[in-house]
Amino acid sequence: MNEEKQESRLVPEMIPKALFRRSVYRTVKRSVWDNEIRARVIEEANQTCAYCGARYEKGMFCHEEWKYMDKTHVARLVGFKLVCRDCSNAIHYGKSSTLGIQGKVEEHLAKVNDISMDEVKKLVREAVDVWIIRSGIQDWRIEIDEALIEDYPVLADVEIV
Repeated sequence: MNEEKQESRLVPEMIPKALFRRSVYRTVKRSVWDNEIRARVIEEANQTCAYCGARYEKGMFCHEEWKYMDKTHVARLVGFKLVCRDCSNAIHYGKSSTLGIQGKVEEHLAKVNDISMDEVKKLVREAVDVWIIRSGIQDWRIEIDEALIEDYPVLADVEIV
């Protein structure tokens, strides 16, 4: 890895088991997601992937950004990013590995982050280690960041269960 690099931009963010299928996307009405959240994210990102810069007319994903406070067992939604399919697959590495596409995903991680395959393997191992620890936690509390609610008032009454 280059000495000046602090950390990789695109990293696997495997969701703890207790939080599988718990998201704004799965909680709000589809029309709210499509028209009040996703459409705005697409427009603000100018249809450009936040990580690799890819631009597609269709097939871009509105990714929910989560911050995990392991000591207090809080999962906080802090933002949304527009990502392409390849970057989404990298972020959701666990799901991608069950689909048998981890080789392609690892190549994409290497390309986007300008790192070697050995560094990619290390990045993935670290993400798996964190996932194992977080998946041992059963009592996660889900919060939506106040600043995000200010940006997206439709989130004010959303309770992710």
